[in-house]
Amino acid sequence: MAMNKKTLKSLRKAAIAVVVLALAFYFIPILTAIWVVCGLIDVMRNDQKNRNLFERYFLGNGLFTWLLSPFNLIVDLLCYRNPGVWKPEQFPEDYQREINEVLGVFKAGAGRRGMYVYQWYGKHKIDNVPEFNKDYKYIKTIAVSVFSKRESTSWHFGPLRLSLRILYNLIPVQAEIFVQ
Repeated sequence: MAMNKKTLKSLRKAAIAVVVLALAFYFIPILTAIWVVCGLIDVMRNDQKNRNLFERYFLGNGLFTWLLSPFNLIVDLLCYRNPGVWKPEQFPEDYQREINEVLGVFKAGAGRRGMYVYQWYGKHKIDNVPEFNKDYKYIKTIAVSVFSKRESTSWHFGPLRLSLRILYNLIPVQAEIFVQ
């Protein structure tokens, strides 16, 4: 019985994880147990719990999120409850003003897919859009993902929960698009 490429890749990742975890439990058992428990608590916050979610979280693009899980769980305990999806009107008026100012630049204004980072945690990266050269009080990072009509992205994890992301369709689409 021949295995397909995806199954072999999953088995290889699992084998590597077993070896790494075995070594970690041998050399630093308490710390490893804490990290595994924190990761399980963190991943269980997701709505759809299935094999694919656990594989992506612990062995795929969620690995960095798992490594930060103890920190994220402490942040969750210390901060207000994040509802996950915010409506613009839920933000204070000053926040809304800055958000609308930034979004207005894009409404005025293509490639297949790209990411443009104008500010990263308050540091200016690209200065060809003068409206983004100002120092905002509430907005610290301005990054734009650009997709063509039929382009999509894989489901991925955000490593830190200390920030909020605004996902905004510049051209409203009636079908075949959703943000979860």
